[in-house]
Amino acid sequence: KYKKIARLNVQWQTEYGSFDNVLPPVAQKNLTQTFWDQSGRDWYLFRHAMLKLFIDQTTETIKGVNAT
Repeated sequence: KYKKIARLNVQWQTEYGSFDNVLPPVAQKNLTQTFWDQSGRDWYLFRHAMLKLFIDQTTETIKGVNAT
């Protein structure tokens, strides 16, 4: 989404040196609090995009073996 680490740092108010250092947010006592800030919302959208990609690829593979 951000393409450059500087953009992510501005949005998340962080000082990461590279995308390799970025980790998912840690669950709070109230799980929904994890997604309240910008980083949490971004991770929420990212993980759902990855889940959709996995499901789409799995479905495509299954249909490739047996279309019915």
